[in-house]
Amino acid sequence: MTLHMFSDESKARGYITAAVVVPAGSVARVRATCSTWAMPGSRRFHAQKESTVRRRLALASLASMERDVHIVLVESARGKIQLEARRSHLAAHDAVLWAADLAAWGWTRGGEFRAGIEPLVVARIRV
Repeated sequence: MTLHMFSDESKARGYITAAVVVPAGSVARVRATCSTWAMPGSRRFHAQKESTVRRRLALASLASMERDVHIVLVESARGKIQLEARRSHLAAHDAVLWAADLAAWGWTRGGEFRAGIEPLVVARIRV
């Protein structure tokens, strides 16, 4: 099975990289679903800049894709030397990257947002 991985990071509380792993046959469906998260006229969704209502809607949408979306988290505790963020060959307007952004943001935010991400997490690595 061929898998595609989309990753984003958050430096809000320590350093976390969230990778969204999607089977090749599901990428188009996941991309179409994630593309509904952007405000009309906007080219992207960015969890940090969205309203709580829009974050909750996106989180519910992400959770509904549990069959197609799996999340791997790599966490570094606050105070440790931050890993150098790697540049992606994909533009930030690729809708599946928004799922990784939401996963990284939601995990570091905690509460209901972490709880919504948690069922999709298949691996959590602490470094």
